Amino acid sequence: KCSNSLEDFMTEVKEQITSSPVVNFDETGLSVKIKDTESKSHWMHGASTNLLTFFAVHKKRGQEAMDDIGILPEFNGRAIHDFLQAYYVYQCDHGLCNAHHLRDLLFLEEEDDRDWAKSMSDCLLEIKKAVDKAKDSGAKCFYSKTILEFEEMYDTIVKKAYKVTPLPERQLGRRGRLKKGKARNFVERLDKHRKEILAFMYDFNVPFDNNQVERDFRMNKL
Repeated sequence: KCSNSLEDFMTEVKEQITSSPVVNFDETGLSVKIKDTESKSHWMHGASTNLLTFFAVHKKRGQEAMDDIGILPEFNGRAIHDFLQAYYVYQCDHGLCNAHHLRDLLFLEEEDDRDWAKSMSDCLLEIKKAVDKAKDSGAKCFYSKTILEFEEMYDTIVKKAYKVTPLPERQLGRRGRLKKGKARNFVERLDKHRKEILAFMYDFNVPFDNNQVERDFRMNKL
């Protein structure tokens, strides 16, 4: 009854989020009671701005669910997400959550003893600090010189990471795709998706991470 009475409100929220320039997207698993004694695993999808949040529950996590929900197929802004490949089906701009990157970098630093991972964490946090300081002073963007300096810092670390995480050698008689390993795959992401990783540096309206939607999920998870 409550849901039906909110239908017009939900439509309005969805339309405003779809027309927003930057939206945080994420999905999280949750248990849905089907019967009194039976529950099934579903996915809660969230789309958030600083003012609005839209939730939808679906049996699926990927494109089928995103199409059914209807925001991403019509969205022309920048989607901030965690690199789930289903998001890349949509022809909007993309930005990647750097909170996820910092966690992955910390794992590589502690578990694999990767010095470059600590350097990249420091780099991302240094850029974030500079962005926050510039925004606090009223700036809308960096000077091109500052951007170039940060890009060079980032690129130097990526090149170092490639050197210490080479591709595995193919063993004689083995066929199929080589397993690159977590570290090498992550380095390639840092390289090929650097514009999305550093989107917060190029456009101060883009957040460093998608923690907004993760915070919005919190009460549903509880």
